[in-house]
Amino acid sequence: MAPDVHFVDPANDVTGIDAFVEMVDEFRQKLVPEGMCSRASGVDSHHSLCRCDWAIHSEGDLVTVGSDTVVTNDAGMISKVYGFFGPLPEKDA
Repeated sequence: MAPDVHFVDPANDVTGIDAFVEMVDEFRQKLVPEGMCSRASGVDSHHSLCRCDWAIHSEGDLVTVGSDTVVTNDAGMISKVYGFFGPLPEKDA
């Protein structure tokens, strides 16, 4: 992970490894202390981009789903992460 990694999702906007780790720790402690986040899809990638779906379960129950898109820098380190909560909305008619 790049030292200046930038992570943004609907609830967070942090820069730097320390801020990222603190954000993840706070999420785990406050929202889903018994939760487990796992990849819920394959990984799709091209150029310096990767994306995948994820799911969080707690005590066997699905808590939420979402997806992340990751950008890597020239050294191959994660430089940006764009997170989305929930499934994609239905297409308007």
